[in-house]
Amino acid sequence: MRWPWQNPTADNAWRVGIENKLAVLEHHVRSGQETMAERLELLDQLPRMARQVAKTSAIVGEWQEHREAEREDRRRLHETLDATAQYLMRWVDELSAIGQQADAGDAWQGVHGAWLRQAEAALTEMGFTEIPVLGRAFDATVAEAVGTVEFTGAAAPYTVVEVVRRGYVFEGQLWRRAAVITVREDVIEEER
Repeated sequence: MRWPWQNPTADNAWRVGIENKLAVLEHHVRSGQETMAERLELLDQLPRMARQVAKTSAIVGEWQEHREAEREDRRRLHETLDATAQYLMRWVDELSAIGQQADAGDAWQGVHGAWLRQAEAALTEMGFTEIPVLGRAFDATVAEAVGTVEFTGAAAPYTVVEVVRRGYVFEGQLWRRAAVITVREDVIEEER
């Protein structure tokens, strides 16, 4: 029996096998070196990327703080708008009531009228629109009935004959319902 290194043909086959294995190993080593070089390049870029992430985080943090401040400003503005509007609406209601009760010769009537027009103009300037309900059929979506009067022949049942508190719309949304007095229906049927 001869050992593989003693047989010249077997020796060549054995040597070719070893050389093939060495070639495969060299290929793996070169691939590993290329992969390692790529990873080292990425590691070199890591500090720069970390700085960019930190800057981005700071910018995002500032933006979130700015947005939160805007929300707070909007909330305060809405509260101020609400308080001012409620105040002006009460003023309009009170001045309207005074105007209805005043005599034609009352010296304050002109002043009350001017104040009423100023309050109405301020509400309009703020974006509030009065809901027209006087003389119209009662509409529960924009008004609430706070009283009724007997039929006088001049108005149909459920017609608004007096506005106790004006109603307003702001930016297409109902802000405050009008408080109204309407004509009673039951009295009309008794007179027929």
